[in-house]
Amino acid sequence: MVMGRPNKGIDHIDNCDGSRLSKRRIKLILLTITGELSVQDACEKLGIQRAREHGVCVLTIRHSFHLCRIGAWGEQCAAAGMVSMHHVNMVGHGGIVAPFRGADPLYSTNPYCSVLPGTAGNPPVVLDFATSIIAHGKVRVARNKGETLPEGILLDADGHATRDPNALFEGGALRPFGTYKGYGMALMNELLAGSLSGGGTCREEHNRAHDTILNNMLSVIIDPDRLVKRDWFEREVDTALERVRTSRPEVAGEPVLIPGEPERIVYAERHANGVPVDDRTWEEILDAGQSVHVGREQLVAMAGL
Repeated sequence: MVMGRPNKGIDHIDNCDGSRLSKRRIKLILLTITGELSVQDACEKLGIQRAREHGVCVLTIRHSFHLCRIGAWGEQCAAAGMVSMHHVNMVGHGGIVAPFRGADPLYSTNPYCSVLPGTAGNPPVVLDFATSIIAHGKVRVARNKGETLPEGILLDADGHATRDPNALFEGGALRPFGTYKGYGMALMNELLAGSLSGGGTCREEHNRAHDTILNNMLSVIIDPDRLVKRDWFEREVDTALERVRTSRPEVAGEPVLIPGEPERIVYAERHANGVPVDDRTWEEILDAGQSVHVGREQLVAMAGL
């Protein structure tokens, strides 16, 4: 929410109900973890430790609850000086994204993330995106706010283009970003995260009751010091970023941004002014609180309202 991703936080609060973490295999640079709910701190610390010891760690997570904003995983690696790449898929309920040239929802938004550590001159470079044209949660936010979507994003259950966000929750499907390129990346994330983690791919036999969200992730964490000298690495990164920033803007007043900058801009604004929450989502939060014996008045007071 605070990083400008309203679909990566409180809108999933009603689905959280417990956690479990178990290490299944640890062999040198390979690490496989099975868990439920978010196991971020434990997993990334183990992966970073292995990368620091061996130069690289290949980490898989299977059947975790919603991993939320994948950029946060990469940022944790970057804070330790590591480069990381993350491929994610989902099982537990039906698909919500159609393949290119298809109309059926066959897999999830299957995000990809790649992060480089910060330098003396630049913060971390954080590339983090869903492979659907927009994230599922952004459709949910539009629905909750009673808004329509732009053209070209959504298909209804009959395979027809629609701007109505309700269609996604009635058997419709998101389109992939970048036509066949986004579809290709989504499919590779599905195969890499689903098959190498042991968590499986998105199909009916892997569904759970209550539309449970279970994520699988393949991460590769690299210590750049094992490949090049750190000062050369940072100098090359800084030079490349500066070169990109010097491009003339296509639209006056809209300079080129580096991946991660839009989120940092939104974070600063929301840290100062608060996080906007639509009425429907707020009611869902209040209902979720009551389900675990946290009263509405207490939540309102906690929110400073």
